[in-house]
Amino acid sequence: MTRESSSAKAEQPADTPSLETASDLMTTAIVSVAIGTSVRDVARLLLENRISAVPVLGADQQLLGMVSEGDLVGRNDADRVAKRD
Repeated sequence: MTRESSSAKAEQPADTPSLETASDLMTTAIVSVAIGTSVRDVARLLLENRISAVPVLGADQQLLGMVSEGDLVGRNDADRVAKRD
């Protein structure tokens, strides 16, 4: 039986999970879109799945990029083009 020191208990509450790597946070049920998916359909997908971003895949299922809520909201066309470049 191991004993935890009182200082270790003070650092982190017992009911708080330890998040140390990306795998501790990642989602395994991946929602993605194809390169030709419309912006409207991406927005709908984000809302329906309550997610903030989706990977964009090519015909060979290769990751080509990401589209996030920030890419869709509150920007004009010039800002979107500048961000892409």
